[in-house]
Amino acid sequence: MKSKIILLGVAVALVIASIFALKGFMFLTRVTSTPVVVSSGNSLFKVDENGKMTKLTDGKKDFYSMWPLGFYKDNFIYTEYPSLYTPIASIKRLDIKTLQSRTLTEGIAGPFYNPILINSRVIFESVNPYRIWSVDLDDNSKVNLAKGLVGSIIADGISLTESEYIVSKDAKWITFIAYDPTLKKDCYFSSTVDGSQLVNLTGNVSIPLTALDSVVGHLSPELTGLSEDGIKVFFAFANNGRELSYITSIDGSLKTMLPYGYFVSFLNNDTEVILLRDSPLFETYPRSIWKVSTDGKIQKNLTQELDGDCYGVKLSPSENKIVFTFAQKGSQDYSLWVMNIDGSGKVNLVKGTKVSTGLLGFLPKSNKVLYLLKQEDNDRASLWMKDLENETDVKLMEEKDHGYTVEYISSTGKYLLLREEDQSLWLVSTGGNTKERLNGKFGSNMYSILNDILLYNDSQDNSLYKLDLMTGKKLKIKENFFDTMIGQCQISNNGKDTLIVASTKYGISKYYLFNTQNRKLTDLNEIVKGDIDFVNFFP
Repeated sequence: MKSKIILLGVAVALVIASIFALKGFMFLTRVTSTPVVVSSGNSLFKVDENGKMTKLTDGKKDFYSMWPLGFYKDNFIYTEYPSLYTPIASIKRLDIKTLQSRTLTEGIAGPFYNPILINSRVIFESVNPYRIWSVDLDDNSKVNLAKGLVGSIIADGISLTESEYIVSKDAKWITFIAYDPTLKKDCYFSSTVDGSQLVNLTGNVSIPLTALDSVVGHLSPELTGLSEDGIKVFFAFANNGRELSYITSIDGSLKTMLPYGYFVSFLNNDTEVILLRDSPLFETYPRSIWKVSTDGKIQKNLTQELDGDCYGVKLSPSENKIVFTFAQKGSQDYSLWVMNIDGSGKVNLVKGTKVSTGLLGFLPKSNKVLYLLKQEDNDRASLWMKDLENETDVKLMEEKDHGYTVEYISSTGKYLLLREEDQSLWLVSTGGNTKERLNGKFGSNMYSILNDILLYNDSQDNSLYKLDLMTGKKLKIKENFFDTMIGQCQISNNGKDTLIVASTKYGISKYYLFNTQNRKLTDLNEIVKGDIDFVNFFP
């Protein structure tokens, strides 16, 4: 009896050990902790945690490629293109559980432009006729956000096929440029994303718009500032010698003309702005820093007593200090100054030294400012950090020709990426104990920085590295990695998986999944046969 009990115990122990061994094996071989959707051969596929591929849609031959907008609940939103370098032919949603597909642009004449996913809505443009559509993904209803408007008219009188729009920080409004047939001019408009309100923000501004520069999500030439609460919009208009600054609330309830100036920042709960102003009488009045209330009633020159020009104005994260570079009238010798938010307590931080006009800015959530010190007789510059609280200086980098530019500051402010003129990057700790030149390919679009993570190729040992910019720790992902990084990488929502996009020496795109838990790198092209258009993490 006793021996049977022992044998039974041994058997149970072996079963348990086998289960743990199997789980350990599955963990070590797991491709990703977050499944991905892959577009290849005009079909969509799901690749799960273990690398198993499932087809989500059948391939079609009536379009060239697809591109993702993202996920909403269990729906994947994507676009279809009929051929290379052509506008969007359709926008679709795919229920990843039922595999049912629905065309969001059904009944609307194409082509379509500038689609974005904002919470439960897809917003896009059509041009035949001009519309900005907002589709509710919960009930599939559509609304035109640009009712009664037409496409913007450029200087030669030709109607543009594309507008541009900017999403407010609370994602409740969009701002865009369109032509008002009643006023017979281009104006900025705001609309709620559900179409319940449409406001002409600049109908009372007589200065014409200058240019349409950027696209979805970026600021246009005149639109230079959005308040933190997402309610106030700052414009700076300048055309043919006519200039003014202008603040309006996004719902049109506040409209104020201000003296013209370069926008620095909102402050004091968005009731004031800091402006850098050029006087029209340049010989008499220098470039100065002003604090102006958003209702225009209070306007104060903070640097009136300084006989010279101010540059590179930065507001501290705590909003209690302003740092700027300053040159006496007629001089090219720049000094670094700090003052209180009301203009009092002005102090020259680097007396007797020549400072670069390119003030580099503050570390996050601190009163520590980065700046360059130039030598008097050449263009060499060193990098310094000034703590405005205890008035201490730390020299972070020695003199270099033309100095440095800041490529990235970690969210903790502990590490910096600095770029030299030769395009090389340095990892530098603000504590002063780390200075490492990274041996990588850091030209345009040849590396990726995401969520304080730098992904790059080492040009000396041909390895792929992941550098944590919060801790300074470096991880070698793969040796003998001869593909070239492309700056289109992604990190999953849980932060455990990384999608790495690279290009072979023949220009063929490659997609890799890196599981940070088991440190396994998987070539997706070995799972999905055929060319891959895109890869997107599931939510």
